[in-house]
Amino acid sequence: MKVLGIESSSLVASVALVTDDILTAEYTVNFKKTHSQTLLPMLDEIVKMLGLDLETIDAIATAGGPGSFTGLRIGAATAKGLGLALKKPLIHVPTVDAIAYNMWGASGLICPIMDAKRCQVYTGLYHMENGIETVMEQCPMDMGELISWARIACETGYIDEKTAWEYIKYAGEQCRQTFRNWNEIGKSYLIGQAMITDKKEEADRAIRYFLLATQDENSPWRKNHFSLSTT
Repeated sequence: MKVLGIESSSLVASVALVTDDILTAEYTVNFKKTHSQTLLPMLDEIVKMLGLDLETIDAIATAGGPGSFTGLRIGAATAKGLGLALKKPLIHVPTVDAIAYNMWGASGLICPIMDAKRCQVYTGLYHMENGIETVMEQCPMDMGELISWARIACETGYIDEKTAWEYIKYAGEQCRQTFRNWNEIGKSYLIGQAMITDKKEEADRAIRYFLLATQDENSPWRKNHFSLSTT
């Protein structure tokens, strides 16, 4: 079985051919050109190098996102055009799932990450030891929230995984309601560091930074008033 793969969900553009689970050819470009300039020329090069008759492929797989909106549109349009012309089926491949497949057979919790800009990431959680098992579907997430989720999921061994996820989700919702800006998160981090450390010099340093941030008249943190009220 021959499957033509198209990846255009990020800055990197790739075209590949897989024949019976063997990677026959792959062409990747990581350069600031639009995918409309790169995908078809890369495909043409693979066809020439392999002497490939596109009529002999069985299906076309394309990255379905998340990722660059424009890139995904170009990749989908390219795949659809080829599929219509060649009368071949299209296969939708979730981008984060595809990244997770790179860890096939690995033990532990797999957490692929794609940059979504503005302190956000696209991510998901998977087990790959005995085939792919989706623990959390791919989704956009705040980077700080992602770190908390992953850490708690790994460290809470005294409750089952489902219950842990319920607790984590609830905590994330409460944090978003309470900490309305990055300044307050920063202050809370400093106090937290002072509380958990067992070294006096580290605690003193964290408290000193906190006092500077909250008492200095020129501190940018003082320019953004914070209220605990959620009303």
